[in-house]
Amino acid sequence: MRKYLFFLTAIFLSMALAGCSGNTGNIGMDAKNIPEVPLEELNSKFEKGIYQEVEPETRKVKNFATKEQWVSHMSEFMDRDLALSYADEFIYEEEGELFLLSRGGPAILQLDKPYEVKKLDEKKVQVIQTNEDLMQGKYKITITYEYRDGHWIIQNHEYNVLTGNNEILPPEEAEEIISDKAVQIINLIANKDMETLAKFIHPEKGVRFSPYSYVDTKDSVIFMPSDFEGFFSIPSEYCWGSYDGTGEPINLTPADYYDRFIFDHDYRNADQISYNEQLFAGNMINNAWEVYPESIIVEYHFEGFEEKYQGMDWRSLRLVFEEYQGQWLLVGIIHDEWTI
Repeated sequence: MRKYLFFLTAIFLSMALAGCSGNTGNIGMDAKNIPEVPLEELNSKFEKGIYQEVEPETRKVKNFATKEQWVSHMSEFMDRDLALSYADEFIYEEEGELFLLSRGGPAILQLDKPYEVKKLDEKKVQVIQTNEDLMQGKYKITITYEYRDGHWIIQNHEYNVLTGNNEILPPEEAEEIISDKAVQIINLIANKDMETLAKFIHPEKGVRFSPYSYVDTKDSVIFMPSDFEGFFSIPSEYCWGSYDGTGEPINLTPADYYDRFIFDHDYRNADQISYNEQLFAGNMINNAWEVYPESIIVEYHFEGFEEKYQGMDWRSLRLVFEEYQGQWLLVGIIHDEWTI
């Protein structure tokens, strides 16, 4: 009898582990004759659909001519609203042709690495995976699959950056905390009111300036609140980093740095604003979450300005806030753009 119970236990244990191993490529379902979730098939379709085959020089999509064609194709295996959001983020249509923007795509589920499976109900399953790569650092993706109209689709795809062993504040919570103050700060920067801005700067850490997404903690320029007095009239040049591509030092006065690497565009009118959610990534490593692990980062993003550059002239400005004595204060201003 004890051998029989041990045998049954082993069977049930092996079945439970198979659903979370990350090696089977399918998730079993046992109710109402619903088939297994075809993870490998959906993952492959998702990756091929997002990372379209393009002509190298123009990035013209070879297999689709319009956004609607692409969205219709993607809607065969994912929710249409999700497909529309990806269409707005990664492709654009021009003169009857479709082009893929020069930007990184969403994180892909790595089926050869561990992942967690959560059964939400009889027709909905979540797959959660924590991963890490050089460009994105530590992150977590949560993919929701739904059995709809006789087949499984990708219903939602969430991406969250992780810092150490902690997850950053969710975008909705971060927005609720910081949105009003961020509006105030971006307006002060736009109006060049540095004396008032100084009141919102961390009194012990000051503000670190980063011309590109990689935050240099050794050689970056940091202004304390008192340094902002007469910001635009300071005659001295500072070395703010190195120009991408040439490696030449960025030797500029604060006023010139402002024009090139802080308010090079009117970010009050940005195409997108995000809270603790990176909107776009270039070729340079974004280590902001490592440098500012308990921060709220507000990103103002322009998708591009001239069609001939096919989105490669995108710009972002990120304001970094940390909590100090019950207040969220500015500790970093990060500029970002396409880099070589």
